[in-house]
Amino acid sequence: MRSIRVPYLRHAMQRELWLYKRWFERHRPHQGLSGRTSLEVADGEHRECSPIDPKRPIELFVDFHEGRRELSIVSLKNVA
Repeated sequence: MRSIRVPYLRHAMQRELWLYKRWFERHRPHQGLSGRTSLEVADGEHRECSPIDPKRPIELFVDFHEGRRELSIVSLKNVA
């Protein structure tokens, strides 16, 4: 069973919500926004993604926002 940590202290809960909001705005691409994040849409930006060449090896990169494993940042990149 999967569980989510919920802080008991008010300031700790506020921090967790702030981290989630920041991740959601900056790192979570949305299908309905053509793969852009809500912050990119709000700022009128369009991030140029480097195209993936299927003939070259592809590597999956996973990072975590502020070290929170539940707030993953995933990207694909061609290697060598």
